[in-house]
Amino acid sequence: MAEEREPGLVVGLDIGTSKILAVVAEVHDDKVIVRGLNSQKTYGVSGGTISDIEQVSVAIKNAIKSLEKQGQCEVFSLSASVTGEHIGCDESAGMVPINRKEVTYKDKEEVLKNARDLAIPQGSEVIHVIPQEYEIDKQKGITNPIGMTGIRLDVKALVITASSNVLNNTRKCIQKCDFNVDNFVFQGVASSMAVLTEDEKRLGVCLVDIGSGTVDLAIYINGALKDVFSIPFAGDRVTMDIAAIMHMSTDVAENFKVKFGSCRADMIPHGEIAELPMHHGVKQISRVELSSIIEARYEDFFGLIRQELKRNYYDHMLGAGFVFTGGGALVEHIEDAAEDYFDLPVRVGFVKNVEVCKELSDQYIDIRDPRYATVIGLLKTQQEHFLHNQRRDGEEPKESIFQKFKRGLKQYF
Repeated sequence: MAEEREPGLVVGLDIGTSKILAVVAEVHDDKVIVRGLNSQKTYGVSGGTISDIEQVSVAIKNAIKSLEKQGQCEVFSLSASVTGEHIGCDESAGMVPINRKEVTYKDKEEVLKNARDLAIPQGSEVIHVIPQEYEIDKQKGITNPIGMTGIRLDVKALVITASSNVLNNTRKCIQKCDFNVDNFVFQGVASSMAVLTEDEKRLGVCLVDIGSGTVDLAIYINGALKDVFSIPFAGDRVTMDIAAIMHMSTDVAENFKVKFGSCRADMIPHGEIAELPMHHGVKQISRVELSSIIEARYEDFFGLIRQELKRNYYDHMLGAGFVFTGGGALVEHIEDAAEDYFDLPVRVGFVKNVEVCKELSDQYIDIRDPRYATVIGLLKTQQEHFLHNQRRDGEEPKESIFQKFKRGLKQYF
């Protein structure tokens, strides 16, 4: 049995509209073990874009400092999430000759680098080049070309871009805290890494990540990522509607939504009352009335999702249906409401293949919670890079990603 490679330490930073979530974890060949997790509330992000650099910087610094104590390490660099209307994508292609007659990791990297070199809108940056399929000498449908023989290697890839201004503002927030950014990951891609199965990707699936400020979509057909979207209309809209109609603060409205809300008012027993203790007494509201507000807003979400799918002819290609994740997926009866609306299979996406260290498990942290999908997905993208570079280093004397992360995380032990 082959000896497992030495684990690396990686850090993920999910910059959401309502909170900053940071995680540090060990990356192994077959698992990710979370060693530290911290959440900080912020009002400095709107619809996925930063509106207050100072406030977001403070939240990031507090979150990372807490991680350093929990993980007993010093953080220098991290992987950060990005979302918003500025996200774009396009298909591209690349080609390289196979110099050694057998495809190596260097060939694979080179062909993806060539696919990256497409014309992108001014003011945008490429954040992902995700292969859809490889081709060797006209043999199509190859998912992993390493070790195959031939003369010419081609790739079809999805290139995802983000606004340079948005990325620069995010970099500025992180760098003000004396940290560096290793890479940016679109939230929909990160969440897909955390919750989707390979079988769902092959059958065709739409990942829907409902956050506070955006709904992010990632669509997989025949095992490949085909498209991504970010809709600036999400959980905060539901909370604000509840607050306005029921005359309460947004914090109280959020608590009522999470604890007592439903996406199907007709599934709530008539006359049932929800109540929460307040500093001046107890606040009581009708669960049916609360759920009617939520149901109407979620139907708006579903309508926008259907619109995007129909526009690109994906609506009849989703054999596995929908996987909903993010905090907005925890509202009761979302599966029933979505199945009725789309007439397709629906499930809530809980985080898979991740563990927590003993110290965190003693605190009863449920790392499988859909609210952690994006930040755990960030760690899993780092795991992929870690494994890819370890394998590549086996054939070429290049610096491994573990050495790179050792520069990014100075361990105290």
